[in-house]
Amino acid sequence: MDLKEILENIHFIKRYQELCEEYDNLYGSLRGNKKRTYDEVLASFNYNTKYFKNGNFYKIEESSSNIKVVLHMCFRNGMVEFLLYPEIDGLETSSNGRFDFLPEKLGIPYDREKNIAYHYSRQKKS
Repeated sequence: MDLKEILENIHFIKRYQELCEEYDNLYGSLRGNKKRTYDEVLASFNYNTKYFKNGNFYKIEESSSNIKVVLHMCFRNGMVEFLLYPEIDGLETSSNGRFDFLPEKLGIPYDREKNIAYHYSRQKKS
């Protein structure tokens, strides 16, 4: 099974669109560096996370047979940017990076203009 099939089987695009719609609120976000709050929320999901202070991001890594998925969550001023780095058979796939670019890289129909989250690097819809 390739990455495209996996994302389609878990309805990744639909779920990401729903999250974007539900949490599309730049001005109602948690402002400032709230690392303690981020730690508490992430701990509630029971994932083993590692925090990288120099890049202000958390890393979650999960593996199953020949697939490893690395998720980076970058926080800044109440906004979060998700980046996905999947590996299959030890090789990083070319379909990686920000969540909103994954469908396009995999050839899955997706309307980036309609369904996009805020990204802290621009502090506006990107």
